[in-house]
Amino acid sequence: ESSGFCPGVTCTMSLLSQVVEVRVEKGPDGSNQIVTGFTRAPVDALIKDCQFQGSDYFVVAVLGQQSSGKSTILNAVFGTGFEVMDASTGLNQTTKGVLAAKGKQDKLLVMDFEGSDGQQRGSQQHLERKLALFALSMADVVLLNMFEHNIGLWNGGSWPLLIIVIQENLRLFQSGKNRMLLLFTIRDYGGRTPKDIHEKRLIEFMNDTVWPDVSKPEQFKDSKLSDFFDTKFVFMPHALDKPDEFAVACGEVSEMFTYNSPATVFKEDYRKNVFAEDLPHYADTVWKTIDENKALDIPGQKIMVASWRCGKDAKEQEEKIKGIVKEWTAELQDGVYAKDLGKNVEDVMTEAIEQYMSATSLYDIAIRCEVQENLESKVVEVLRGIYERQFSMAKDKTMEAFQLQMEKITGENSTNFTAETNKLREQTEAQFQSIKRKSCPVLDKAGVLVQGLEAIATPYGTALTKEVDKEIKDARAKELNKLITRMEEKMSKGLVAELKALVEQAPADLWEKLREKLEVGLDAQQKEMVAALEGFSASEAECEDLPAKLRAEVNASVHKMFDNLITTIEEKLRNRFDKMFNRTENGTPRPWGSTDIDAVYKKAFESTSELLNLFFLWRLKKADLYADTNITFEFGAKPKLIYPELPEDCEVLLDKDTAISTFQDFCTEAKMSYVVAETNKEHSKISLPMWVYAVIAVLGCNEFLFLLSHPFYLLIVIIMIVFFFGKWLDAQFQNFLETGNPAITGPLRVGLEVASPHVKAAQTKVLAQVGQLFPQPPAQPPKGTPTGTESAEKPAAMPPKKEEAQEPQKDKAAKKDD
Repeated sequence: ESSGFCPGVTCTMSLLSQVVEVRVEKGPDGSNQIVTGFTRAPVDALIKDCQFQGSDYFVVAVLGQQSSGKSTILNAVFGTGFEVMDASTGLNQTTKGVLAAKGKQDKLLVMDFEGSDGQQRGSQQHLERKLALFALSMADVVLLNMFEHNIGLWNGGSWPLLIIVIQENLRLFQSGKNRMLLLFTIRDYGGRTPKDIHEKRLIEFMNDTVWPDVSKPEQFKDSKLSDFFDTKFVFMPHALDKPDEFAVACGEVSEMFTYNSPATVFKEDYRKNVFAEDLPHYADTVWKTIDENKALDIPGQKIMVASWRCGKDAKEQEEKIKGIVKEWTAELQDGVYAKDLGKNVEDVMTEAIEQYMSATSLYDIAIRCEVQENLESKVVEVLRGIYERQFSMAKDKTMEAFQLQMEKITGENSTNFTAETNKLREQTEAQFQSIKRKSCPVLDKAGVLVQGLEAIATPYGTALTKEVDKEIKDARAKELNKLITRMEEKMSKGLVAELKALVEQAPADLWEKLREKLEVGLDAQQKEMVAALEGFSASEAECEDLPAKLRAEVNASVHKMFDNLITTIEEKLRNRFDKMFNRTENGTPRPWGSTDIDAVYKKAFESTSELLNLFFLWRLKKADLYADTNITFEFGAKPKLIYPELPEDCEVLLDKDTAISTFQDFCTEAKMSYVVAETNKEHSKISLPMWVYAVIAVLGCNEFLFLLSHPFYLLIVIIMIVFFFGKWLDAQFQNFLETGNPAITGPLRVGLEVASPHVKAAQTKVLAQVGQLFPQPPAQPPKGTPTGTESAEKPAAMPPKKEEAQEPQKDKAAKKDD
């Protein structure tokens, strides 16, 4: 059969044929006609004849029943010359395949398709359905030709065909929401029914019946018919009975397809945006896709009716379930699970499926099962909100219980953390799965529904698992940090404190002892930590890294200890020298009377100077490291420090300039201590001659006798002596506590703290007894008692009595002298 586009003539393109041979003919209207196949060259000729540029053109196609006057209206509206039916020969098929021509309007391509529901195609009408799909795929505006008396009919209105064509059009060609105009031309309009009534009924029917029955791809699941199609309606009088009115109506429709007209129906978003030079290739690709796709071998009328009826009954059950679920949702309380949710859903779905299967028992079983699965999928979406709430609440409550148990585990410093948390994880997941089982129905005949509801729970179960794992991971990290902190505190109180005491003593073999104690202590702590890490199922890397981290912390503490010591090295030298020079081995002040100052000074000076050699390098790495690298001294009248040449890899604690400066300052202070000791020794040798003591005894005899004869003054003198002697003794004692041997002063301080309350009580008692020796005057003296002024005059008379008492003694002494 011939098919194609021919420029300038009315051309028939019969897409039923798959003949490859091509020839070009001119049709009656001058359009190009493609003969013997759909090929590239004739379409190029048509586009060249139309003189389209780029994508600035529109394509109009017409669909409708056979012998409904499609070609007639195209010729009247667009000025084309498509062949029309000869009524004298009876109703028959005039247009076969597709006809194409250039419209009289500017930049317009008109395509005429053969009519549907023709007896020539019989019950297997695959070609005309493919042609209808081709029309939707190629055209920007589609005219749907329909008689007024067919409005309201299902098959007469070609609705089953339109549903499947739209469905396949979305699946095969729509890469986005491209729009199209569906222009309904209502033929033989008599005027008895108002136009707006017809329009309203047709729009409602398409939105409520046609579009819901379209099986849409996932990306268009929530789309509307209006997202892809605009709809308009024109009403045409009978062409033979009312030719004048028909001509006027055709002129109005022609104005709608004119550029720059106020009534134009052309919109930019209708365009397919295919360049004119690419249109032949595009049309060829579209047709091959339609012709080769097996899904487009659309089932017969019986299958379509079964699909529509099953879909209608399923829709009724869906709406019923929506109402029930709405009631359930209204009864829900905040923070409370939906009671018996799984059992209720099971009962409702069982009843719905039974009613659906009963109502559709006479239709094809495959269609029934397919629509039932679709119904179950929609019910899943209806139930999604209440199930998401149920599973979200289950996750949150399960997580709260998990966190409470985790607090108990972490609060007890568990020694078997991994085993306890793994057990808790299993309990948590089991709790969530239990709620999930109770919430989901048990249905053998609704597997899609059960799977869909379980799928709703999956994200919440996954989220719960992730949160539990994160909580356990974070808790494990915190517990490991707590373990390390406990180990560090233990090391600080034990090993580090012991090392600090050793550094304070600064023995000659300091570094060897430090190294030995450090290795023993760290090995013990490492064994203890590795044993503790077993409860955390620690990896080999963690068993190596964490003890190494603890070892590094301890080494850093020791190093910091030496860094702090270096900053106070002068004070360290001063205290060491003072202890050895000014104190005896018992920690008491050294008496210089018979002591060889030079020998003590030399020993203290040389021993203290060695501290610089002990601390100027970091020697903790190896026992024999830098054994020959030492500071040397030249002792004499002018002591000198000789700083050694250092290896490149050594770590210096006390650099050369600081060491020399510190040594010089130490020498100056040591020399001053030596001079003070020499002075004290010289002072201790000075004593008064014996005759001086005799003179003091003779000249002070009278005063001594006076004190003996006056107890009051004697007591004052004794109190003054005791007071100043106590002050001197207290100063000496405090100096001893600060500079004495810690082994003696430590226990002594503790004893003083214990005895202090008792001493204060005794002092208070003694002072009270002394106060009794001085009676207080009464607050209100009785009448006749001398006043304070008179009483005060009597002591003033006492000095003459003292002189009178001393006169006989002076006389006796004078006689004795004589």
